[in-house]
Amino acid sequence: MFSEKVKLLGRTNEKEDKLLLRDSYTGISFYCKGSITLTITPKNETDKDSCPYVGIVVDDDILNVTKVAVTKELKDIKLLKNDGKLHKIEVVKLTEEQYGNVWLSNLYFEDEVSVKKAETMDKSLLFIGDSITAGYGVNGIDGEGDFTTFEENILGSSAIFTARKTGSEVFVFARSGHGIISGWIPPEIDVPNKDGIIQNFFPFEGDTFPEPDYIVINLGTNDNSYIRGREERIKLFKNEYTKFIINLRKLYTMPKIFIAYGVMDTELLPVIRDVVKEYKEQSGDENLLFVELEQQKASEGIGAAGHPSIAVNERVADSLAKVILENIQ
Repeated sequence: MFSEKVKLLGRTNEKEDKLLLRDSYTGISFYCKGSITLTITPKNETDKDSCPYVGIVVDDDILNVTKVAVTKELKDIKLLKNDGKLHKIEVVKLTEEQYGNVWLSNLYFEDEVSVKKAETMDKSLLFIGDSITAGYGVNGIDGEGDFTTFEENILGSSAIFTARKTGSEVFVFARSGHGIISGWIPPEIDVPNKDGIIQNFFPFEGDTFPEPDYIVINLGTNDNSYIRGREERIKLFKNEYTKFIINLRKLYTMPKIFIAYGVMDTELLPVIRDVVKEYKEQSGDENLLFVELEQQKASEGIGAAGHPSIAVNERVADSLAKVILENIQ
């Protein structure tokens, strides 16, 4: 059993000696000496441009992750050479659930005696968001071809950087192209993309996330592709966002919730600020805070399809970490 040997990261599911990875940043973390072998199996076979990716991180060096394209079953692959030293290893899913799930199995260590679970942090964060949270495009360059799943990397996202800066465990629920009342739509379309409504996918019941200490929500960018300044759509967005917060609060009664916005788009800043203000006035819930994020700049580098680069996400994480640490309980 994986859980007997290694620390499990994120919302995983273990069955018959296999570990299912669905969400971004799910996987395993441990210390060991010597080589490691592991089998990685995708739900469906596909090509390297659309397959899920798994990352191998050695000694917390997340910016030099080894990326593994899981196009088909990778049986008994070797993850580490034996240099006689103790290393910290993470095997994590880099891509979000809608790009495919993977299973880990057949985990073996050359030096079983050296294996120990990675440490568990005292605090935990739950990030809920769209492509910005998922790290969509961080390993790509704006304007250079169509998006591929190789370009998505949760380790380059503000979610993981924030967790590292605050010393927290992290759970990630991210769905690129999704929103509160509409998924992303192109300019020539003027009807909502109802297949991209995130509330329809978030696990409010059943296999829910464990209650975190803090929740960070960053949504609205895709909604704005549909809202386009129209008052009736703004009203609907505010109503549905408020319902989303109410349902989250029913599920998680204790955490501070940070509603963040502004990285890719600023038009909805006053709208989302009002959502937070009006909810607090009506509910008396003071554990909800609005966080305005500074918009990305071309000078920082832009990732694939106009998305934040690693440099942008590190700066955003500085802002989020600051406000979280100022409100630590």
